[in-house]
Amino acid sequence: MFRIVPVDVCSASLKCWVEMILLFDIIAVCEEPPDIEFGTLVSDVKATYLASDRVQYSCNPGYTLEGSEWITCQGGKWSPPPKCLGKNCSRPPTLENGDIISSSQEWYPSGSSVEFKCQWYYAMEGPNKSFCDNGSWTKKPACLGKAAGRAQRVRVPEVPKWIWVRRLAPL
Repeated sequence: MFRIVPVDVCSASLKCWVEMILLFDIIAVCEEPPDIEFGTLVSDVKATYLASDRVQYSCNPGYTLEGSEWITCQGGKWSPPPKCLGKNCSRPPTLENGDIISSSQEWYPSGSSVEFKCQWYYAMEGPNKSFCDNGSWTKKPACLGKAAGRAQRVRVPEVPKWIWVRRLAPL
């Protein structure tokens, strides 16, 4: 962009006149707005994005927008774009003969996890964590006992068949 501006010019002999000059504005231009995962650009695409231009985003169905839905071109760069977060999970599955040892919540954001532990005399099979993956929990571990064939040999001390007692005093 440019503007025509009148400027007074004077010579050494103090003769003055007016000249018209062109002033060019320095305009910072932004590249195309960034793509966001699980979301789309709602605004119309433009060939050139100038300072203070704004664009709007929305998330795919089932995803939640985190941050402002609008970003602005400022100084040749876009303000930070929003993120689209996956579906939340409700309470995690219960574990037979086991417990959840992480803090309990009503809702868990996608990507969060819970940690399990087995009760006494049970052994864990599988990872000790389950993750919220876009509204569903990943496979939970199992707590197996003797009935599941996971019993371990226990070393029992031998009990002597005969016990020798030495009499210390007469009866």
